[in-house]
Amino acid sequence: MTDLHCLYKAIRDYFDDTPVEEWSYLNFLNLFKPFIMSKLDVTKQEDKGTWRKRFITRLDKIAGDDTYSEQQRALAIRLKETIPSSADSFWDNVEKEKEDLRRKREIMNKTNSVRNNTELDALDLLDTARKEKAKEILSLLKQKPENEVPIDYTEEDEKEYEEDVIYSYNTEEDNEHRIT
Repeated sequence: MTDLHCLYKAIRDYFDDTPVEEWSYLNFLNLFKPFIMSKLDVTKQEDKGTWRKRFITRLDKIAGDDTYSEQQRALAIRLKETIPSSADSFWDNVEKEKEDLRRKREIMNKTNSVRNNTELDALDLLDTARKEKAKEILSLLKQKPENEVPIDYTEEDEKEYEEDVIYSYNTEEDNEHRIT
């Protein structure tokens, strides 16, 4: 079921479920105000025409339908002919509320935009800092330490080292501490 079908069913239900004494254009508009307010981009004039037409169309159907009581049909005819001017204040209030909501939506969009831009700027800053730190580390790795002394091993030094290693592994002290 589409949104319009649901809306038309709700309009029909308004007249079917509301006591006849409470039928009025203002009650009708107040009941559907949340739906009216949900369409922020619709102008006041468009709303007025659309909702007046919906109200009158339903009243026409009631007036011509024998399943409704004589009282309901008579009231439908009378209401159809006399849409009160007090509805103008309803529409003025709706327009003010819609304008406030549009302004709030615009502020929220700007706030979200600023927040997103701030987050992106922070990420860019972190990325730049990370790249700079990486360059610094790479630069340090490429440099030779100033106090580094090149070690020249001779064959004799290597043999001596190997003998020391072999000797150290074969001491009794090592054997005592060795885990078997």
